[in-house]
Amino acid sequence: MKRIFILIILAATQLSVSAQTNPKIEALYAYLKAQGVVHSCKLNNTYGNGLRKRFEVSLDMYDESRFDAPLAKQYNIDSILSRLPGAEVDAEGNPTINGKKVKKLLVDGKEISLDGMVAVKKTESKIDSAYRAKAARNREAYKQIRRTLSELQEEAVESYSYEYHQHGADTIITTMALKNPANTDANVRSYKTPLSPVPEIHNAPETVYLRYYNLSKETVKISPYVPLGFLSFIYDGIVSNVPKPTKDFDIAALQKKLAPILKDKRIKRRELLCLHDSTFNRSAYNDSLNRIGQYSKGIQMMTTSSMGPGGESHYTIYKLTNEEHAKAVLSQVLDCVNQQIKDDPEQAYEVESDAYFNTSYAKDIFSGCPCSQSYLDYYDGKRDVVKKMDIKSFMDTEGFYIIISINHGDETFPHEWKTLKSMVNGEKVYYKDPL
Repeated sequence: MKRIFILIILAATQLSVSAQTNPKIEALYAYLKAQGVVHSCKLNNTYGNGLRKRFEVSLDMYDESRFDAPLAKQYNIDSILSRLPGAEVDAEGNPTINGKKVKKLLVDGKEISLDGMVAVKKTESKIDSAYRAKAARNREAYKQIRRTLSELQEEAVESYSYEYHQHGADTIITTMALKNPANTDANVRSYKTPLSPVPEIHNAPETVYLRYYNLSKETVKISPYVPLGFLSFIYDGIVSNVPKPTKDFDIAALQKKLAPILKDKRIKRRELLCLHDSTFNRSAYNDSLNRIGQYSKGIQMMTTSSMGPGGESHYTIYKLTNEEHAKAVLSQVLDCVNQQIKDDPEQAYEVESDAYFNTSYAKDIFSGCPCSQSYLDYYDGKRDVVKKMDIKSFMDTEGFYIIISINHGDETFPHEWKTLKSMVNGEKVYYKDPL
């Protein structure tokens, strides 16, 4: 009977959420999705405490009063100059620091020329309407998020807020555990860390987190195209009770479902192998490695957890050029994923609720994961048991991409995935022709 109930939930509108979700959050999500601020939510059963829904919103906030300023006073400052007090350009477009013209800078002992690093905008038109619309949309989304949080604070089980305002610069941080039928005083824990002015909340069935900050208009002179403020909002909640996954995701079964869809002759395909083992010299990549486990150049993503001495990732990259066709294929791919989950909901997975092509980077829309027992076996030395399947989506001016990968151990995904044939221990081999 319990299994039938799970299947009913997962069958509804591509894994739609159940009634446990806070209605104010559902209303906020519907608004943000209608405005195009968020495309989808992520559903995950791998934590073992139910089916979790999570969505994140990141907003750039603009000083819209600058949109109507005379264009002669609008300018861009390169990222190096933007960090220097008093850096701006004069009427002729020359870079200056504290009013004095400069042609070179000494940065970390290296002399850097400023030629071409600062440019006065030449356009005579005002800020284009699309950019104004984006700024207005983000402003209204920010207000709606703040209004919703104010309402939720009155009924939250635990709530913490921090605000800092000085000289036009603002910082606002809010975190709370929402009132939920699954919540008890026994399972919610709050911890204060030196890294945050508000406590972290753990074990709550529903939580929200907001961080907002903006720079002072008086001290920062930047182009109207550069954001003055930034907002990050995260919702995470248990939306239905499902059993802890006891099985690895059945990758072979999903591949069989996907095969007829991806054999379409209009779809180009290409293979990419990424491999690194115990001989891989990670120190050679230290200049490009951000310590949180992401590479800022060369590699888009590399997992660097304690997953053993290396890893192997096999990618199949599918390129489509017709937008309508691409969206139809991606939707079919997600339908296959959902069907596989319905066939056996005790598999471990993470999936987006809606199919869409991401624009800023290749984004995971599905991960078929190992169950917790497989990870335990992995740490016990059984290196072959951890196998993971990811499906990513991406679009740019050249086309629409669906990227399917099978990963053993650490996963590596290079920035040059469109042109690479292989990357083995850092050594790259390229295809002769573009995809």
